[in-house]
Amino acid sequence: MWSNPFSTPTRGVLCLLVVGLATSGCGDGGHLDVTALAASCDNGFQDELEVDVDCGGPCDDKCGAGKKCVTVADCLSGVCSDGTCAEATCEDKVINGDESDVDCGGGCPNKCLATQVCGSAGDCDSGVCSDNICAAPSCSDQVKNGDEASVDCGASCPAKCKQGVPCGTGADCASGACEDGFCAASSCDDQVLNGGESDVDCGGPCDKKCADGGACGSAADCASGVCTDDKCAAPTCDDQVKNGTEADVDCAGACPNLCPDGQSCDDGDDCVSGVCEDYLCAAPSCDDQVLNGNESDVDCGGGCPNTCADGKVCDAPSDCASGVCIEGKCAVPACDDNVHNGAEADEDCGGACPDKCSDGKGCGAAADCVSGVCKDGVCAVPTCNDKVHNGAETDADCGGPCDEKCHHGKGCGAASDCISGVCTGGKDGKGGTCAVPTCSDEVHNGSEADLDCGGPCPTKCDDGKTCGAGADCVSLVCKGGTCAVPNCDDQEHNGGEADIDCGGSCPETCGDGKACAKALDCTSGVCTAGKCAMASCTDKVHNGSETALDCGGPCPEKCGDGSGCAVSSDCGSGVCTNGKCAVPTCEDKVHNGSETDTDCGGKCKDKCVDGKGCAVESDCVSGVCTDGKCAVPTCSDKVHNGKESDDDCGGPCPDKCVDGKA
Repeated sequence: MWSNPFSTPTRGVLCLLVVGLATSGCGDGGHLDVTALAASCDNGFQDELEVDVDCGGPCDDKCGAGKKCVTVADCLSGVCSDGTCAEATCEDKVINGDESDVDCGGGCPNKCLATQVCGSAGDCDSGVCSDNICAAPSCSDQVKNGDEASVDCGASCPAKCKQGVPCGTGADCASGACEDGFCAASSCDDQVLNGGESDVDCGGPCDKKCADGGACGSAADCASGVCTDDKCAAPTCDDQVKNGTEADVDCAGACPNLCPDGQSCDDGDDCVSGVCEDYLCAAPSCDDQVLNGNESDVDCGGGCPNTCADGKVCDAPSDCASGVCIEGKCAVPACDDNVHNGAEADEDCGGACPDKCSDGKGCGAAADCVSGVCKDGVCAVPTCNDKVHNGAETDADCGGPCDEKCHHGKGCGAASDCISGVCTGGKDGKGGTCAVPTCSDEVHNGSEADLDCGGPCPTKCDDGKTCGAGADCVSLVCKGGTCAVPNCDDQEHNGGEADIDCGGSCPETCGDGKACAKALDCTSGVCTAGKCAMASCTDKVHNGSETALDCGGPCPEKCGDGSGCAVSSDCGSGVCTNGKCAVPTCEDKVHNGSETDTDCGGKCKDKCVDGKGCAVESDCVSGVCTDGKCAVPTCSDKVHNGKESDDDCGGPCPDKCVDGKA
């Protein structure tokens, strides 16, 4: 830490060597007595030797950031830059602020290294502060530091980390296995030698045995079952253990010695007898498929009940199935030796013989028989249900004399042989093929509803033809299996209809949105772009709920005199009589025609009373029309009205009539 040279406790005076300051008056060879000067460091002024006001120079107080300085000793931060004390920072290479050592600890982001001063463990990179000095990381300081994987374990520490503790590699863990950053429990598939394994992931508690050369503690650790000098040995044919490719202990497999009767085997090649049954070497027999015992060939001849087939080795004719042994070989039966032998089905027929056996002869298969049918070992007479093409059939069990017709692709001699009724190709009633039904073969076949129509055919069936559904018919109506004549209640769009059961030839017209060919097809009487349009008050057609053409009903236009109406509001005259708009009259109790009010004024003989509507004075009883209303008579309206004797005089008027007035 910085020490103030003005505060030395053993001296009452202190000399400063100041550049440009005269040293006269100093004792002891050039010292200046500054005892009195120190007393001025709290007077609020910058005195002669102070660097700034009451700080620096001879003063005990250091100058704060932004104050003047001459040397670092003048500054509280210990940093003087360009004559000004700087703020303490964590990179100014000075211990200042709350740092525990130079630019580290305290509020600094940098932690202090080993041997640097500290105030707490948080100041140190190692996380350990002992006697105010940062300690170097160790494997026993109960802190995760240095290269440790976790607290005091892993990496360079001798102690390995326990299961569940963080790790970087398997070397950090006691189990040798680090999975997803944590030490895992030992297992037999972690590729690490751990647990009670004798070698990596084998032996000991593991199901897997160790391969040859792997470490072992006992024979049970080894795939070979042999552990020698703590190493699994390769299998040999004299190690008294069943291992390697051996079928049993030290026999068969790669070993030269075959296994005796009763020992284990995989196949006959493992056994002295050449026979392996249920994985055990069996004694020779006449059904073991091996040449052994006194057999002349495999399982035949000699003492065996089975005779030997053609070409097999024989010692006597009795060894052979053919009864012929020539030069040690059983001879092949012939088809002209007048003997039932070899593969013949019967004497010199069937089997390998070119001649088939006739009806009633023995057989082993259908191919042995002329009829192609072998039943109960005897060649049968051809029938139409024996599933064979025989007799006069044109194909198997169809055509010819058979009731069953042949499907397409089958043989035929005539059209009558085929389900489709069509036989193509062939000559002289033979060699033809039943054709697939088509919609142009002039035959009612396939799934057609009638001859070449309906069903899959593009052509629909005419009225009266057979049908299965409406789709088969031109009329789209199938009744009782017959295409019906179109009518206007069959719920189909057919015949001359404009749409389903309406328009065209039907009495019923088509509703809005239905198809149409002309206006007469539509209920609205309007056909636009092939569709019946909705009735409107401007379509120049009497339709919808109009009482006459484009007037009355919902239309804003009122109907003229003589036009149809339902109620008075349908009429321009406001009078509907017997379904017709009436001509306005002066006694119809309706304000209409030229009347200025109901049945008065205008052309009516009756004048309108006071308060009724008027157009001119003559419309009113009072003879006075004001603002469209007949006015009450007054004695100043310049009209002879009311009970006046003459214009505005006499009667109730105050004015008397002059001479000559009534």
